[in-house]
Amino acid sequence: MLRLKPSLGLAGGLLILALLLAACGGDDKKSSVPPLATATAVPAGFEPTATYHTVGGTPAGPSGLTSTPYLLPSEPLFQEAGSVARIDLATRLNVSIEQVIILEPDTALMVAAPLTCPEIEDEETTRYYLYLQVERFLYPYQFYVPDEDAGAVVEACDDVLVDDGVLFVPTPDRRGSMLEKVQADLRERGVDAESGEFEVVLPSTWTSETLDCPIGPDDPTPAPIWTEGYQIVYVVGGIRYEYHTDLNGDQIVFCAPPPAAESAEAFIARLQLIEDLEVTIVEDDPAVYQGLDAQGVRIELTLSAYRIGVFGFATPAEARLATGMIDDAGVSRIFVSGPVMIVQEENSIEVYSLLLGYAEEVRTPILERQAEEAPVEGESEETGE
Repeated sequence: MLRLKPSLGLAGGLLILALLLAACGGDDKKSSVPPLATATAVPAGFEPTATYHTVGGTPAGPSGLTSTPYLLPSEPLFQEAGSVARIDLATRLNVSIEQVIILEPDTALMVAAPLTCPEIEDEETTRYYLYLQVERFLYPYQFYVPDEDAGAVVEACDDVLVDDGVLFVPTPDRRGSMLEKVQADLRERGVDAESGEFEVVLPSTWTSETLDCPIGPDDPTPAPIWTEGYQIVYVVGGIRYEYHTDLNGDQIVFCAPPPAAESAEAFIARLQLIEDLEVTIVEDDPAVYQGLDAQGVRIELTLSAYRIGVFGFATPAEARLATGMIDDAGVSRIFVSGPVMIVQEENSIEVYSLLLGYAEEVRTPILERQAEEAPVEGESEETGE
């Protein structure tokens, strides 16, 4: 008989920051690059930690537990725990039980272990995880058998994985198909793909025909085509390979990362070397954005005076962390290049294409705002608008 302990409540979405990671002097007609102070967007003593969800390997154990290989539960135990958890989640969310999907047992091998599950008194007890899905939200549960004479305990974890830039697991068939295509491409590149594993699978909306992968400085501007798909990172021997795909895996693009800049000064100097590009440092108007407690250098590009902000951080991890802090209606896109964060203000396709050749796009606030402003389906009929 299974016993269901009360939930600790749902803590908001677990946001994942993700993913991959240039540096010469300028010419006489360009503005000189003044020394830049390192931005301080993170509290003192911050030690960056990996925030990627492991897919295909051993899930990270909860805090305080020794990391050991994860063993799948027996089918009867999993089915019983899944049935109890399904009823519990449907009740908590006030949805029909048919809307709650029990993901296959090996999902626990493809995502990181939940971070905030209830503690188990006996650390030697084997705990298992199961994941329920409602629309594009994942709800993790843990279950275990405290002793042979007792029934299993099923407990809701205090995590919710959501589809707003956070891990979403495609269906098994689709996931397997994508994995096979990624591995095949890596083999063609001379990489021992069989020894690697998925690290990240993120739902994404691509805005160009290249699926927003970096392009070369001499490549033509990609056509603006919106495509729903996934961002996939596959790790082999400690080296991370990033791919962008459409929803079905029919289009899979390998994203070769541009060379990382060593500093904000180096990034600006690299832009200054581009022929026919006017780069002007706005001396009296530093780059400051809502939500970010840091000050960068604002520069204007071309005669249209499109503006970008450039920030230097101590490490690439701090630069990526800072991208998630910005909440400014005047920002369209955010990029990183090593320890440098680049903020694009106006939504210019020319500037976007330029920056893709030198940095990795991490966030697209203009799309985030559009998604927030989009009316809920059926809302217009209900309100009579």
